[in-house]
Amino acid sequence: MSSDSPPRAPHPEDVEVHVFGPGYGESLLVHLGQNRWIIVDSCKKSSNASPAAIEWLRQIDVDPGQAVTHVVATHWHDDHVRGLGETLEHCAAATLVCSSALLSKELIALFEDAAQPLQAHSSGVDEIRRLVAELKRRKSNGVSKTVGLGVEFATANKRIVLEEGPPSCEVWALSPSSAEIELSLREFARMLNDSPMNKAKPVVRPPKPNDTAVVLWIKVGERILLLGSDLEERRSNASSRAATDCGWSAILASTVRPRSQAEIFKVAHHGSETGHHDEIWSSLLRATPLSLVTPFVRGTSRLPNDDDKARILSLSGEAYMSAPRRPKKYRPKDRVVAWAYQGKNPTVPAAMGHIRARVSALDATSRWDILLLEGAVPLAEG
Repeated sequence: MSSDSPPRAPHPEDVEVHVFGPGYGESLLVHLGQNRWIIVDSCKKSSNASPAAIEWLRQIDVDPGQAVTHVVATHWHDDHVRGLGETLEHCAAATLVCSSALLSKELIALFEDAAQPLQAHSSGVDEIRRLVAELKRRKSNGVSKTVGLGVEFATANKRIVLEEGPPSCEVWALSPSSAEIELSLREFARMLNDSPMNKAKPVVRPPKPNDTAVVLWIKVGERILLLGSDLEERRSNASSRAATDCGWSAILASTVRPRSQAEIFKVAHHGSETGHHDEIWSSLLRATPLSLVTPFVRGTSRLPNDDDKARILSLSGEAYMSAPRRPKKYRPKDRVVAWAYQGKNPTVPAAMGHIRARVSALDATSRWDILLLEGAVPLAEG
């Protein structure tokens, strides 16, 4: 499953899924056949590095400026957007795909306020502002839509890509629902009204739960993928209809979504209980699918937890995680250094893990070839 051989580009008839993620950050890269690629979200190995998906494409001699057709922003949490503005800048032929709430006038107004010196905000605000700046630059340069001028707004049950083959491919957004978009716009409007400039350091943050996260259903040839983003399942609330109109319940209740079941699942919300719904596994997925997980490790938070791992393993045929949940202990070889660190229990920061899953898009009987790179591990060992 692991290899030291130099990376190579996939065969034109292969479908390939890459999952990048350390303990904080997530990005996906998908080959749709015939050197057509999409990038979903963004993360970096370090602050000075290029986005992980861009770096990988360059390693295999693929020009992201020509080969990437779509850059998808599933939502604007920091662990999914770090480097996203730079990603779009590198992908000159790509259309940006995001929820309409992400580029709403209410949210852009919040971002403009957040440019003020006294404003506190997350790095995600800067990334979305950079996306907007790149879109404005393309428009001012008179770039035609054939090279990525537009924004494609993702809504539930909307087909984003349809290409002939071989292999043919199609990409659908399964979320966000109309109710999710409405709730997010209301929340952004509330934050805008609650953040006058005379207020001490008003904070611009994405609302919780992840109501407008974009879930993708992808079919390449005979293979089907489900990318769960960070979509969460709301719990029943007597004061809100969102319990049935939002989250995974809204997807499962749809009568117009694609009906074919996926064989590979990028597990939602780092494998946590809030991203789980029993019917995902019975209705949207084939029995015992291949499951891919990115961990979340920040402060004392550890996802997936032991119960989450056990649940995913019980439902999957194979399951892999892009990096371990727990950082490795630092064990200095020098005796003096070891003495100085005695009793301090230092750890090594998590590396950028990378899972690559590859299979023929045209041969439904072929098995997925899994490559674990830079610290990625089987979920049972993570």
